[in-house]
Amino acid sequence: MESDFKQVKDKNRRWYILLLFAIPLAMYFWFGMQHITEFETADEYRWVSEYEKVRIPQYWDAMLNKDWERTRINDKPGITLAMISGVGLLYEKDYAARVDVQHKFSTEYDPEKTQNVAYYFRMPILLFNGLMSVFILFSLARLTKSNWTALLGATLIVLCPVIIGISQIINPDAFLWVFFFSAILSFMLFVRDNKWWDALFSALFLGLAFLSKYTSFILVPFFFVIMLSYLFFNYKELAEEGKIRKKMLILSLSYPAIVALGVLFFALGMPAVFVNHDLLTEGLDQIKKADDVIDILLYASAFLFVDALILKSFITKNILKYSQFLGRILPALLYVGLAGMAVLAFYNWAFGGNVLGVPDIPYDARDEKLFRNLDVWNKLMLELYPFVYSLTPIVFFSLVATWLKSAWKTRREDAYILFALSSLFVAFYFGVIMQKLQVNIRYSMIMYPIA
Repeated sequence: MESDFKQVKDKNRRWYILLLFAIPLAMYFWFGMQHITEFETADEYRWVSEYEKVRIPQYWDAMLNKDWERTRINDKPGITLAMISGVGLLYEKDYAARVDVQHKFSTEYDPEKTQNVAYYFRMPILLFNGLMSVFILFSLARLTKSNWTALLGATLIVLCPVIIGISQIINPDAFLWVFFFSAILSFMLFVRDNKWWDALFSALFLGLAFLSKYTSFILVPFFFVIMLSYLFFNYKELAEEGKIRKKMLILSLSYPAIVALGVLFFALGMPAVFVNHDLLTEGLDQIKKADDVIDILLYASAFLFVDALILKSFITKNILKYSQFLGRILPALLYVGLAGMAVLAFYNWAFGGNVLGVPDIPYDARDEKLFRNLDVWNKLMLELYPFVYSLTPIVFFSLVATWLKSAWKTRREDAYILFALSSLFVAFYFGVIMQKLQVNIRYSMIMYPIA
């Protein structure tokens, strides 16, 4: 009887939190719709009008006519954008008519027609991301086991100006952040709770992230980091309950299965893969050392499985056991390092400082030769600047305060979550520096919900 009462009470709380979340969600839609037809951004025209191959219409035409080869519409690949923004084709079929006159080096547009195209192709993006924020809300509630923490986190996400802005643009980045973050939340829940539906959601969102942009490949090694983080921070509980071997068997088998299923979802979304198998690795070819990373992850997964199956996780247990002394040191170093770099980036550009000799180079200079000739430290500072300065003050200072507080003391329940999510900052900026890519705000979209 008491258990039934608790379930009813928890259900009522979920509805209460959802009702409260309706307020920031309504604000998200209000801000998003204020000028949704009043601007144009770079490359949007490539998706909805002009050129012989108009990407979104081409995708749906290819799918409806089973012309699978033509479902490869871009090298990003931008398929989720075509899927969701393509709903606008139901209402605006004469999208090409917005072009009045096509000159050799310029184009004249019909203003009214251009506004219609913008409205019908952008609204599905805004609506979809808003609805996905409800999934994020409940996933955060499950992960943190706190409805109020989930409400605060989801509110800060939907009211983030950068996220509101990108959700109005016909660009693959409009969906990358939501699928990327949803994949992380689902996988973290699966690692902790072993629920099959979390594994399925992990694979689904991983596949959708792949279909958005190939840069989401970073999720593959990061999933492995999430696994190791959980095992490291929960070693004592798992050892006391005698569950380490069972956990290792589940994770070592599930991890490659989830990645493989994610690749299958990717292929189903872009059937051109079945016609030209080389497209399956097209994204990896754009990422340096991707093959080496995959090999390392496969060997590591195989090792964990063999160790669990034959040696009953003897090696893994001892590695975890004798590395527990790092349980306070490693997180503290990570959090202090991240907080320090964020504050340094803020100080140097806000107050004209030159701490540690960071050169006075505009972050948006976009000079590839200049950027590549800088040392790693100065590259990192330039990479951090657009992210730090595009955060709202409340998010920036709360993030720094959380890192500094957690460096001193962290609740046991939060240790795994905070360490795993914080390590993504290291992985992301290490990755872009390795790729010799100077990021801007749009390229950093995957980091905003994490913050």
